[in-house]
This record gives sequence, structure tokens and C-alpha cells, in this order.
Amino acid sequence: MPKAASKPAIDLKRVLGVVLGIAALTWWTLDRAEYFIARSILVAYGDFETTFRGAWFEWDGDLYAKDFRIVDEETGETALRAEYVVAETPGWFWVLRNLIFQKRQHRIKVDRIHLELLGVEAHADLGDPSLGDLGPFSADAASPWDGEGCSDLIGFSRFQLTELGLSPGPARLVFDYDINGRDLDARVLLEVPGVSQVRLTRKEELLGGSNALVLDHLETRIHSERLEIEDLGFVAARNRHCAAAAGIDEATFVQRHIDSLQRIFAHYGLGVDTASVGLYREFAARGGSLVVDLRYVPPLESMDFYALRQSMEVLPRLSLNLQRAGRSVGVQLAQVRERPLDGFDSALSTWRLIEREQEALARSAGTGSGRALVSLGGSGGARSGRSVQPARAQSGPSAASAASPTLAAADALDAVPASRPEAPADGASDPAWQPEFRDPSALQWDELKPLVGEQLRVFTRHSGGRVVELIEHRSSELRVRAALGGGSAEYTIQREAFQFARKI
Repeated sequence: MPKAASKPAIDLKRVLGVVLGIAALTWWTLDRAEYFIARSILVAYGDFETTFRGAWFEWDGDLYAKDFRIVDEETGETALRAEYVVAETPGWFWVLRNLIFQKRQHRIKVDRIHLELLGVEAHADLGDPSLGDLGPFSADAASPWDGEGCSDLIGFSRFQLTELGLSPGPARLVFDYDINGRDLDARVLLEVPGVSQVRLTRKEELLGGSNALVLDHLETRIHSERLEIEDLGFVAARNRHCAAAAGIDEATFVQRHIDSLQRIFAHYGLGVDTASVGLYREFAARGGSLVVDLRYVPPLESMDFYALRQSMEVLPRLSLNLQRAGRSVGVQLAQVRERPLDGFDSALSTWRLIEREQEALARSAGTGSGRALVSLGGSGGARSGRSVQPARAQSGPSAASAASPTLAAADALDAVPASRPEAPADGASDPAWQPEFRDPSALQWDELKPLVGEQLRVFTRHSGGRVVELIEHRSSELRVRAALGGGSAEYTIQREAFQFARKI
């Protein structure tokens, strides 16, 4: 009988070659995906230290990655984090032709960059998650100057929004850059569902080049900006809460909010007309929508724009218009004498600083407290030349300012005597210099001693809240252990930097 045909031997080299080929193609594809996401981030944020992991493709050809972070290079702390970052692509055909089969990265070309950050969380001291484009809009509230006027708050965190009766959804931050010939539309959206949202649209003119993927290297000319604010319930909730906490009515609180803003901008030497303040007051009292239109005449070169928009030099070239509920007001701004607010960089709220200032004025003049006349303004930044700064440090004159040196209120403002009350010799030990913490579940320093060995979320002057294991409690410092990368690290927290802690 004939022998049965033997099965061919498995060619291990061929199998290994196929496996290596698939691995190489996968590595190449993921490398290109990471490149496209990284370039999109550079366009949006400039040259900051950023990290993300797990770049991959969505079903429609868009790219996404997990755990996006912006790191403060000086402290090493996370300034901003997003659960996911998504970079939109023109589709699978473009991905195959450009990302996978294009050998040279610099030849990859696209007319639009659309980057979304989902589940955004920011450091407690970070006043603007766009790092300058939007201004005084925190990632938690997305409402302008959200905590100003409150007795012991600089800004609202997410757990405090819940206490206000709001149901905040995950924060979403979108950067969109669209090229049409020589025109560039730059859009930035910050949205906190159930709370508030703000959208910026900037009109720019390309002076050379047309590849959106390298916009951070291209020069443009900026013609105008439009800021659209839509309140989704935050303003009314904030007014009720802060008025009740201070034992005043809501109308009085709204006046405190305005007074705080005016005092901030007097600190920077900026004055505003009363009609514009009145229109903003309506938004601060009732919410709704508020639109800010800015035009730069002549247009600003991008090389100078980001520094210029944060200085008084922009005033002669800027016209500003406020719109609300069918009304429109042309804002008149002027540079006035600066009136520094002592303690402005402390953890104390603006309203508490105003109270201290007025007490000092009353003592020195032998009279009751007075009220400072000041201004209203905004904050700005750029694709490059941004900085990670505390919230109130970002509230200087900038993109929400308008040009007109003829301000009727300027003389009255300048006539108010400047005051710099003496700060306490040891601010850390002066309870009046420190804000009262608002969270009833907050644990103070001496309450932590029995919790050695437990997991805590610790808030410091440099951190919005970090989960740690308490190893040792000393009179002047805490020894803690925190997760770091794939392992853990031990470090100390000094008492003067500690604010409060919460049990997990």
C-alpha cells in the first residue's frame, strides 16, 4: 500500500518573519499616531512638558491616547490632566496615505487640527486650562472670575459645585485650527456640562505656509477675537451660596463681586467705563449669555501678540464690545495709576484682602471704610509663550481689554489714595491671613496624627489634591508615600505648605 503523504514541516523562519513584520508595522503605526497627537498638542499648547500613553486608532480613523498631562517643569507637579486626548484626522484614507505609508514626517500635511481633551482636571492654582487663550475660566467652573466676591473662596472646585446643587459633567476642552487659503480660524471651547461654557474664536491671517500640523512654527497676523460665554446654572447657584455664607442678600453679593473685580484691575492699573461695568453686572446677577468682541487695528503680528495682549501697550490698538440680551456696549478702557493690593499672592480671597485694606485705611484716616473705584478686564496667552500661573495672577489686563485712553472714571480712580497695609510678620501663623476652608470634611494638621498608615487626599499650596499614604506625622512636617510611575516614592510635606486633607 502506498505511504500516506507526510505533512510539510513548519517553517519557523517564515512564521517568525511574519510575526516580526506585523510587530514592525504595528510599532510604525503607533509611532506615527503618537507623532500626530504630539504635533497637535504642540500647536495647541506650545513647548510645554506633556505626557500621554496608549496612542491608538478609533473606528473612524481618529487617534486617541490616555492620561494626558501637562507638567510644571519647576515643581514636577501635574498642572493639568485629561482622561483622554483625541486628535481628529481626515479619515482612514488619509491615515493610510500619510501616517502609515509616508516615510518622511515633515511631508505629512493637513488643513485642520482638531484636538479634544476629555475629563479635564486642573491644578487648584491653574486659572485657565488653555494656558492663556481663554482667560479667567477655571476647568471646574468655566465661568469668568467664578469665586470673586465670596468671602473665603478664590474659585470653586468640582465637589463644591455639587454642594451648590449643580450636577457638573466631565470637563471638555477643545482646540480647533482650520486653514482656508490664507485665513486661519482658531477656536477654543471649554465646556462643563450643567455648569457653564466658554468659546473663543480668533481670526488670523497666515503670512506663509499652509500646514496646520506645524502652525506653532508659522507666523500669522491676528485681526480679531470673539469670546462667547453661556451660563448653564452656575451664576445663580454661586450667588445664592456666597450670599448665604456671608449673611447678605444676593444683590449685595453681586456688588461684592463687582467690587472685587474692580479692585483686581486697579491692582494692575486698568480702568473701565461705568456702562460696561453695568452690562457685566447684569450677567453676574442673572447669568445667561455674554459676548466679548475684540478687534485689533492695525492687526497684531503673532510674534508680538502673546506678550502684547497682556500689556497696556495693546490699548491703542484694541477696540472692545460687550453684548448681552440684545444690548451692545462699546467698552472704554484706560491705563491708570496702579494701586497694588497687599497680599494679592496669598491664599486669602480678594474680598478678605479688600476688607483688610479698608480696615487699614480706616485706622490711618480715623474714618470708616471706603470703597475703591476700579476696573474690569481679562486674561490672555498664546500658542507659545504661555505660563502656568495661579488663577488670580492670570487676571491682568489682556484679551478682555479694549482701547480707549479717554475714560471718564480715570480721574476719580486715580484720586483714591493707594494703600498697602502691612502684612503680618508670619502669615502662616496668622489665622486672619489664611482663608477659612469651606469643606466640612476637611481635616486640619492636628487631626491627621491618628491617621498614620491610612490613605488620604492631601491639598497643599502647590497641589490640587494628591492621594498619599501617611507614614509619619511630625510637628513641622508629614512623611508620606505616593504612587509614582509604576512604583512609589516617599517625600515630606512641610506644615507651612499644608492646607487640608480628606479621608478616602
